[in-house]
Amino acid sequence: MDGQVQDEQAAYRLDATDRLLLRVLDEDPRMSVLLLAQKTGLARGTVQSRLERYRELGLLRLASTRIPPSTLGRGLTGTVSVELDQHLLDDAVTSLQRIPEVLECFAPAGSTDLLVRVVARDPDDLYRVSEEIRLCPGILRTSTSVFLREVVSYRIHPLLEADAPAADARRRPRMGAGQGSREGTSRQSRPSTATTRTTAPERPVAGGHRGGMTRTPGPTGTPGPTGTSGPTGTSRPTGTSRPTGQ
Repeated sequence: MDGQVQDEQAAYRLDATDRLLLRVLDEDPRMSVLLLAQKTGLARGTVQSRLERYRELGLLRLASTRIPPSTLGRGLTGTVSVELDQHLLDDAVTSLQRIPEVLECFAPAGSTDLLVRVVARDPDDLYRVSEEIRLCPGILRTSTSVFLREVVSYRIHPLLEADAPAADARRRPRMGAGQGSREGTSRQSRPSTATTRTTAPERPVAGGHRGGMTRTPGPTGTPGPTGTSGPTGTSRPTGTSRPTGQ
């Protein structure tokens, strides 16, 4: 990786879309672009461009880094602290990269110049690896420590989860005050099916009860609710008819 790419990688900052995409990608690194778009709600073009950007900047580690060293017969892990001649730092780093058992190397603050993480088959093999490191150009002396067991594996997912609520809140659509009032007005303006029917007021019943008497008729020629209309303003009880021939 050249210096320009390293500078771009250091300057790149993951936004809410990146965090969401990477959290879903953790479920299955081989997930297709289409499935990623469906699970995240992002456009396929957005997912594709983000993945290409990650590859260009080297933000995604190689698949081989996910393999446990124990599956390769190197179940013993340790660190080698290195003191070296600062004038030969580049030569020392180049030599360390040629040793297969060297997994990573850091330059910490303090009296230690380099801190090298290594793996080995057993204690004797770890001694051999430490000697190879000590014989690298520029290295003056070394000190080796052994890890008894791993209690927390290397991880990044909790950092993505830590900002997940804020990222999801930014992705959630916001409703403004004007939008809410317009929605409420439109709902109020919609006629209700229960109020579209008009009901005529109930008229008083003659005689004060609902027996055989009919209700007071409406306008001229309009039958009452239960009676038959006769002459203007007159109504007869239900079931009453004129004699035949009169």
